[in-house]
Amino acid sequence: MMDKKKTIYCGPPLMEVVRKMKKGQGISSRLNQVAERYLAICREHGVDLTPEEGTILGNCLSGSFVDPLLIRHLADEVEDSEWADEEAAKSLIRKLKQASYADLVATVERLGF
Repeated sequence: MMDKKKTIYCGPPLMEVVRKMKKGQGISSRLNQVAERYLAICREHGVDLTPEEGTILGNCLSGSFVDPLLIRHLADEVEDSEWADEEAAKSLIRKLKQASYADLVATVERLGF
């Protein structure tokens, strides 16, 4: 069984969550609440990719620091890639351009980035 107690570094995003906590709410409780909601969003959202589209997107993201700005511009990443002229890439670009930000985040998470 994995030890549940962990020491974590609270960078700026987590510190923002901590600063906005209700009085009396514990940090672990709040972080688990945020994580539970995030995981629910990831389960409910996402872009349906063909295997070829998933491979192309994975190759485009490989070696990249996948921050919120990059996620917002996933379609541009594919358009600027060496695969941009392939039919699967064209289809992927259309899907990414139509996707909500939640869909893009969930898709990136499903690919493990």
